[in-house]
Amino acid sequence: MAYLEKKRVQGRTYCYIMQSYRSGGKVKRRILEYLGRSPDAKRLAAALKYWKVGKKKPGKGKGRG
Repeated sequence: MAYLEKKRVQGRTYCYIMQSYRSGGKVKRRILEYLGRSPDAKRLAAALKYWKVGKKKPGKGKGRG
């Protein structure tokens, strides 16, 4: 699953598109795309759409009921 993450390093904020995955029974993260310190709205929207951030995959997850 891809998601947007903001990191603060020495008082500056950096934006990344990240992905979590399992490897050897552990959850790990990888950087899919570095967006920079302050990405403009157009670039951010394009990256979110490309990596399908916020879109759930049909049929995944545990249902209740």
